[in-house]
Amino acid sequence: MSTHAKILTGQVVSAKRDKTITVKVVYKAMDVKYKKYLTRSTKLHAHDEENICVEGDVVTIKETRPISKTKNWQLLVIFFFPFLLFFLFCMLELPALLIKS
Repeated sequence: MSTHAKILTGQVVSAKRDKTITVKVVYKAMDVKYKKYLTRSTKLHAHDEENICVEGDVVTIKETRPISKTKNWQLLVIFFFPFLLFFLFCMLELPALLIKS
């Protein structure tokens, strides 16, 4: 018997709880009446063992066994660190500003 866990990508909207993140997953769904695609979203709770995610990160999560009442997803990969990129940008621009002045 093989198991195929679902893998989804979304944005972290909350990382306030210990070892738990809330991920907003956006997808397209067709309207039955008008036959138009609508943008839908759902919020999922995922397990973040090391507490390394912050709000705004783009992450990939995988379906897993129930960890708590609402948490049955696990963090796989973090794709985008907005705060890390901002920090690196500031560190690269700071020496250039010091040299010019």
